[in-house]
Amino acid sequence: MAPQESHFLNKILDDSSPAPTVILHVFGNPASDFTKNMGILHARSQAKAGYEIDIPLVHRYALVHPQALWSFPQDLSEEEMSRGPKMELALAIQKIRELHVTMAVIHVHTTDCNYKTLFELLQIPFIGSGGEASANVADKATSRALLLQAGVKVPHGTIVHKEMFSSEDFSPENLLQIHNLSFPLVVKPTRMEASVGVILVHTVREMVDALTTSFSYGDSAIIDAFIAGREVRGGVVSRKEEELEKLPLIEYNISHTDIRGMDKKVDKDGKNLVNLPNHFWYIQEEDDPTLHAAMHEVACKAHTALGCRDFSFIDCRVNDSGEIFVLEINVFAAFNPGSVMTKLTGAAGISHQEFWGAMVKKALGRVPNSKMKMGA
Repeated sequence: MAPQESHFLNKILDDSSPAPTVILHVFGNPASDFTKNMGILHARSQAKAGYEIDIPLVHRYALVHPQALWSFPQDLSEEEMSRGPKMELALAIQKIRELHVTMAVIHVHTTDCNYKTLFELLQIPFIGSGGEASANVADKATSRALLLQAGVKVPHGTIVHKEMFSSEDFSPENLLQIHNLSFPLVVKPTRMEASVGVILVHTVREMVDALTTSFSYGDSAIIDAFIAGREVRGGVVSRKEEELEKLPLIEYNISHTDIRGMDKKVDKDGKNLVNLPNHFWYIQEEDDPTLHAAMHEVACKAHTALGCRDFSFIDCRVNDSGEIFVLEINVFAAFNPGSVMTKLTGAAGISHQEFWGAMVKKALGRVPNSKMKMGA
């Protein structure tokens, strides 16, 4: 137990002190070691940064392993995380109850199952978008449909299902003709994170190979027209209910004829973020007010259309005419110093500690009255 936590727990003995808020950090992944390592990376980075606030906090950890087994390490060291026991979900729920968890932060990168829905069923609030919105974001086919319905531009494209692709009647040439698609194109699985399986293709052979790769991750894939232009990320945060704050933008240093694939985001084992020198720069509102206004409008529409909460971020291509096309939305609660979320809020003059504190307090406001542990 950390000295800071011991201090808070000792204060509980004094009836005049409020009970600590117990935060459960849920991280790892049930599907693969790669995405499990990504969750560990984010959890460790945030723990190292600290971000203690004016509310006494006690941090607890739940690690989700491949095969959907759970363990509850005392800290984030390799030795502690390698220890058992690993338990099935029913026993994990019992353990969560025993920890008297007030709220949770979900660091799980997965599209296989929805841990936010689990915590909603347990009536344990968490930071960030709810289960339904997170499911909308996780499935790129669903988010694409919701964005189009809200009048948000996405690249022209189509969805291909594995059954269709595997049939004897499938013709890639006919598919391109029917949907009025021409190269270059971007092929991606509908349910993967961190640009896993996203491939820029220039020929029919490359497209077929890319679809084969996509179907190794799931039963559907998206084929999009490639949008030549700048790659820009923006977003909104909501420190107060029904108020979406504008943030600076990030532009990535890539060729207008290339994509920002997985190799530009995270190492192959998922243990480290890729930090290339000069790989992005900030665009403040005074640098390009027209782009800022347009990106904020799109970010607000996307946030609302998908039912997001607390924060959301959009990756976009901006063509030479200034048209904005949303590639994907991110609602992952990454409070570590290297995350885009903390970079953008920091560039807006919001300290990491301030933003973390605001999100904790918003989540605590969603705690059912019968479960409040903060004291009057």
